[in-house]
Amino acid sequence: MFIKSICIFIFAFFCVLIQGAYGRRPSKISGGKRTSVQENPSMVSILLYGQHICGGVFITSRHILTAAHCVSDDDAFGQGIVQNPTSDITVASETNNCYHPTNVHEAKNITIHPQYLGYFNNYVNDIAIVEIKEAIRPDKTRRVAKLPRENTSSNVNATVIGWGTSYEGEGELSEFLKKADVVTIDNSECQRMIHDFVHPGQLCTIQSDDWGICDGDSGDPLYSRSGECLGIASMSSDCGKGIPDLYSRVFHYLEWIEATIA
Repeated sequence: MFIKSICIFIFAFFCVLIQGAYGRRPSKISGGKRTSVQENPSMVSILLYGQHICGGVFITSRHILTAAHCVSDDDAFGQGIVQNPTSDITVASETNNCYHPTNVHEAKNITIHPQYLGYFNNYVNDIAIVEIKEAIRPDKTRRVAKLPRENTSSNVNATVIGWGTSYEGEGELSEFLKKADVVTIDNSECQRMIHDFVHPGQLCTIQSDDWGICDGDSGDPLYSRSGECLGIASMSSDCGKGIPDLYSRVFHYLEWIEATIA
């Protein structure tokens, strides 16, 4: 029993070290300007037991793209196991205030990328699809986002949308949607800045004016100026203080996305 306890402690300590190195899960947009679901009708809130946990984006009338670590059991070593029963996960559309979700949809199925390994692989393949039971009817406040037609290059002006406080570790999630303008950077430059390997399936952005994603903004969509969903928020460090944020690069996963929603 004593040896088993030591092993469990060492394993837990090892996991904390890995997460602390860089891969802190984002939860809020640091800084940013107020926006609305009317301006971003494909944006949704992923709920667990009715409480907001992550962002997401409609890619069909019944499929939502989000981050795998929002819904997966990271202790399952990449087995694609959903952390909670599907019945515990719901999706809120047409929602401006994350504390008061407007239209709540029950989840029918959750698919995690089969090669997602969580913090054991620096959150590579951090992407998942939530299917809701009943399709939405697209309107002014509910719309399907466009997927990218080509790989995202560097120096692309983009906008990330989500709920959050202004600074790391301070306050509660914002009642209202926020947006932050960012610019994509080359993976090699990103790798140099964060001193860690950046996978081809990851997309990096750099912030301006201390705006960016932070603890808990996971799953938030990164939109191009033309409204394409370029990325899904995955990792952040220092919450918009000049360190790149990492997203799952949507273009890289188009084949998997198309096969999953077929």
